[in-house]
Amino acid sequence: MKIEGQYFYNSGSVIFTGGATGEILQWSDTIIYCRVPNGAQGGDMVVYCPTTYSNPVGFSVTDPNIIHVDDDYIPNIENGTLQYPFSKIERSIYSATNSDTVIVHQGTFYENINFDGKNITVTSLDPNDPNIVAATIIDGSQNGTVVTFNNGEDPNCILSGITITDGSNSGIKCDNSSPQIQNCVIKKNSAFAGGGISCNNSNPVIIDCMFEYNNAQMYGGAIDCYESHPSITNCSFIGNEAVDDGGAIELYLSNPLIVNCDFNNNYAENGAAILCEASGPRIEKSSFLNNYSLEDGGAISCYADSSPVISENTFE
Repeated sequence: MKIEGQYFYNSGSVIFTGGATGEILQWSDTIIYCRVPNGAQGGDMVVYCPTTYSNPVGFSVTDPNIIHVDDDYIPNIENGTLQYPFSKIERSIYSATNSDTVIVHQGTFYENINFDGKNITVTSLDPNDPNIVAATIIDGSQNGTVVTFNNGEDPNCILSGITITDGSNSGIKCDNSSPQIQNCVIKKNSAFAGGGISCNNSNPVIIDCMFEYNNAQMYGGAIDCYESHPSITNCSFIGNEAVDDGGAIELYLSNPLIVNCDFNNNYAENGAAILCEASGPRIEKSSFLNNYSLEDGGAISCYADSSPVISENTFE
C-alpha cells in the first residue's frame, strides 16, 4: 500500500481495521509504503504520527495471482509485482494464497523455503528451457532442507523448472504431502536418507527431473521412500551415492511407479540404482548403465518379501 499526504513526520505506524499494524517498508515526510496485515480484507485505516492520528481512510485489498521474485532487485519497496518484486522466495510464498503462481527470475537464492501447506506453483521463467533452469537456483548453503512440503500439499502444489542444491538434510523433503516436482535439477544435496528427495508417507509426482551427485550417509542417495508411493517419470539419475542401500532410490514399504528413467553411474553397498525392502515398485522402460554395488544388486536389489514388476528395461 502506498499512502501519500502532506506531512507524516519521520516515523509512526499505520493502523488497520481491528487494530492490526502494517509492516512499514519505507517512511518519509510525505510517502509511506507498508504491507497490509495478513488476512486484512479492507476497511478503515489511520496513520499515527508522534502527535496525532489521521482521519480514517477507507481501503480495499486486491489479491494478485502472479507474484514475482528477483534476487537482482535491491530491496526497498517489495510487493511482488514485476516493478517491485520480492527479493526472497520465502517472502513470496508467505504472501501467496492457493492457486497463485510465484515466478522466480534467474539468479541464486540462498535460502530454505517451506510451502506452508499452500497449493501454489513456484516456477522459473521457462521450465522447459534447460539454460533457464540451470540459472534459477535455490542454494540451501548446507543449512538444512532446501525445499519443504510438510503441511498436506497435494498435486495442485507445483515446483517447476528450478535447480535445488546444497541441502544438508535433503534437497527436498515431502512429509505427509504429495506435490508435483517437474523439470527440476536436484544436485549435490546430502542427508542421512534421501539426499535429493526424502519421502515420508507421501506420494509426490516427479516428472522430467535430473538427480546428479546427491548422497546419503545411509539410504537413498537421490530419493528415499518410507511408506510412500511416488510416480517417477522421465527422470535421470547420474552419479548418486548411498553408503548403505539404494545409490539412486531406496524403498521401504513403498510401491512407486518408475517409468522411462535413466540410471547411470550410481553407487551403493547394496542396490546401486534401486534397493527394495518389503516393497513392490513397478519399473518400466528404463535403462541401467554402469551402476556399481559393493555387495548385492549392481542395478537392483530386492529382499524382505519385495514384489517388483520389472518390464522392458535395459541393463548394461
